[in-house]
Amino acid sequence: MSKETIVIAGGTGLVGSRLIDLIDTNKYKIIILTRSPKEDRGSISYAKWDTSTGYMDPKVLNADHIINLAGAGIADQRWTDKRKKQLIDSRVDTTNLLYRTFDTNHKKLRSYIGASAIGYYGDRGEEKLMEAASPGNEFLSECCVMWESAHQQMEQVAQSTSILRIGIVMSTLGGAFSKIHPPMKLGMANYFGDGKQYYSWIHIDDLCHMIMYNIENPDGHKVYNAVAPLPDTNKDFTKKIKKGLDSYAIVAPAPAFALKLMLGEMSKVVLNSSRVYPEQILKTSFEYRFPLLEDAVQDIVENEI
Repeated sequence: MSKETIVIAGGTGLVGSRLIDLIDTNKYKIIILTRSPKEDRGSISYAKWDTSTGYMDPKVLNADHIINLAGAGIADQRWTDKRKKQLIDSRVDTTNLLYRTFDTNHKKLRSYIGASAIGYYGDRGEEKLMEAASPGNEFLSECCVMWESAHQQMEQVAQSTSILRIGIVMSTLGGAFSKIHPPMKLGMANYFGDGKQYYSWIHIDDLCHMIMYNIENPDGHKVYNAVAPLPDTNKDFTKKIKKGLDSYAIVAPAPAFALKLMLGEMSKVVLNSSRVYPEQILKTSFEYRFPLLEDAVQDIVENEI
């Protein structure tokens, strides 16, 4: 049986790198879209793309599936007007280029999986947020709405499309946990503000398996909340991480005003409350490996993933 080809945009990032480790290369060929291609290795090859010039390596047209994780890091830099434009453009322009490439060449995909984020919902307090909930009214929401709109174009060139609104990705190699873990080693376990804001998270491997589930079980055109089934308040989130690490750290608040002063508008990343539930994926046969935060923390630390 011939191998199907998966093209991954954003394959060198945190989630993309782990995803490549988990994909069965006996079943799939992998093409990583990047601005700086490397030498091919086995079933993994590289293709160049450049949104500034509109260039796309023609071998991308061999794709059966596309996983689009491309986008500049939300919390990597302070949100100036210039940075906000970069955050939107790095998501929308890349997706538009993928769409134009397949539309112009009259090529069809079996499936397309596009990343979004739970920032779509904005700051919603204790409201339970399922996929049908409306978007929020702030920058993160605006960014996600534009991102998802770009993904929706792919419905014209793909038999199945999935948009995953991704929560806090639990990994030792990047993201929020990689910033929380070192201070806990030094005895500091901080929650933010009053700690009542909800955090919706997912183990990196559950996220990667969810992505592959959508490739192997295409189901039309769907939006999924890519989060674990049990969101926690920020204070409980911090306590459970401490428990998962078997840490002696002291749990204490970091004042919200200090975060706003230091981070400006970007403080919303840690102060917003998003009580998100994965209603749609729970209706499928997908099974979480790590539905509990303490277990997720223990696993990523023990396995350094």
